[in-house]
Amino acid sequence: MFRTLKTCVVLSLLVTVTCFLPVRAAAKAFTVGGTGWSIGITRIMAQEYRVLNPGIRITVPDSVGSSGGIRALLAGSFEASFATRPLRAQEQGKGLETIALVRTPFVLAVSDLVAGPLSLSDDDVRAAYDRRIRTWPDGTRMRLVLRPERETNNRMLRRHFPGIEDGLARSLAAQGAVITHTDQEAMDYAERVSGALVTTTLAAIHSEDRALQPIALNGVAPTIEALDRGDYPLSITLYAVLRSDSDPAARAFITFLASRKALEILRGFGCSPATP
Repeated sequence: MFRTLKTCVVLSLLVTVTCFLPVRAAAKAFTVGGTGWSIGITRIMAQEYRVLNPGIRITVPDSVGSSGGIRALLAGSFEASFATRPLRAQEQGKGLETIALVRTPFVLAVSDLVAGPLSLSDDDVRAAYDRRIRTWPDGTRMRLVLRPERETNNRMLRRHFPGIEDGLARSLAAQGAVITHTDQEAMDYAERVSGALVTTTLAAIHSEDRALQPIALNGVAPTIEALDRGDYPLSITLYAVLRSDSDPAARAFITFLASRKALEILRGFGCSPATP
């Protein structure tokens, strides 16, 4: 039902979008990519853009991460990349520019098979990563799905849950720890193993139609409306990165993603404008 509704919204909006984005140019192909949680929405929007511009072919490979995407962009393999952060010091001065596109709730999630709806307090989150909470309310065993030490997801946990550092470090170092390297790998595991607690984004769950339920924090569900009101505190921003000599066709695609009508489509998949 949710997927059908989103499809109807997309189709109706596309009729309007065509009034603003006339079809241009001859056949053109280029590649864009980067951070894992952007893959689903980028592939969806690439398909919608091709409806408006039938001669364009956009390839979106599997996740290579924010840093990997920027490296591919500098090497000329990508014409645009997507990152969860601004440029680092060592990436500046190389002819790159960033555009803040959208933000989405950063969420903790678990399989739909666990009885919900679920809510965790800040103390519950700290206790889960310190292994002081080991089961969900329905009795299902809680399993942590972790990301490598320096990943953005861990920085988000440390920033928003003071005191989680020691528990997170012990969990990462524990024998048998489940450490996944992309959003897709983490969500795959969480769908496959009931009770697995994963960090991801609302946009990734919706755009990939994942069988996962986002968990409320302190009683506040991670919705776009709650994020826009300031009631839900965790969000992550998606940046488009371009070279000074990026192909004009790729620049046109990024311009499309920043357009009002594209942002309306993206909202249906859990995204809000980066700057309200």
